Amino acid sequence: MAERAVILVVHKGRILLDLLVRSLQADDMDTYGSATVSEATRLFEQHQPDLVIIDPTLDDGFAFMDRVRSGIEPAGVLALVDSEEVRQQVSAAGVERAVDGSEGLDALVSEIRSSLNTGPALHLDSDRSRVLVVDDDVGIRNLLADYLNSRGYATFLAGNG
Repeated sequence: MAERAVILVVHKGRILLDLLVRSLQADDMDTYGSATVSEATRLFEQHQPDLVIIDPTLDDGFAFMDRVRSGIEPAGVLALVDSEEVRQQVSAAGVERAVDGSEGLDALVSEIRSSLNTGPALHLDSDRSRVLVVDDDVGIRNLLADYLNSRGYATFLAGNG
């Protein structure tokens, strides 16, 4: 793997896609994002990423994961799952790493960094004020968490009361 990690994020949710790309670029990673598999294929061929973070429920998402994992220079795959059913499908497809996309931006970035073995995993500072963000829309939860985290708050996310 190169000194600067190259990441490709493929997710249909524009808010989460943009937040992940921005957060990872802030961590000095070359990060590219796509909301479609066809665009992701072009970006994959152009940039040869070290890690592909993908929502496998996209059209052709599982086929793209297979292609990424079986190429001449295979990349790592981290599947963003939103249910136990999708997690089982990802596991049956042979993808070892999956993370719940609703766990919040900090948890996702921490898992990505761990997948790359680059730098320390993110952790909560005990001196930071803590905020619980509760909303049924995962995009809104992540947007609020990103905003609060950038202002020094530690956030915890929940989909319901």
